[in-house]
Amino acid sequence: MKERDFKIQSSRYVKYRLEAFFLITTKNENVILEKEHHAIITEILEDIVKRNDCDIVNLKIEDTSIGFILNFLTRTTLSKIINSFKAVSSRKLRANFSCFKDGSVWNRKYLVLSIGDIDTEHINKFKEDCK
Repeated sequence: MKERDFKIQSSRYVKYRLEAFFLITTKNENVILEKEHHAIITEILEDIVKRNDCDIVNLKIEDTSIGFILNFLTRTTLSKIINSFKAVSSRKLRANFSCFKDGSVWNRKYLVLSIGDIDTEHINKFKEDCK
């Protein structure tokens, strides 16, 4: 995982720093995400995020949920990342662990919250850069 980096990113016409918090829960709360599941989950998430030019800032896997902060680009489609992760990880977990054989691994619903950092320093610097 990447160290938390607070610098502003740039493309040709825009300066930005976009981060979001995601929470994904298991469909069956009786099935616990054990240590042996964590490695597969982490590997898949890191691969999907990397292919989408994003960075995982923080990842926490609990008994029945996964929470992470993602630093992403303006062109990133967040639902594509989540749906891809859920499909690939569900398929791999069901193939390797009998506790997941009974249907879907993940709840269809998930939570996404934007993380804001409106700062007058950033605003003033941007205004100066635009002159």
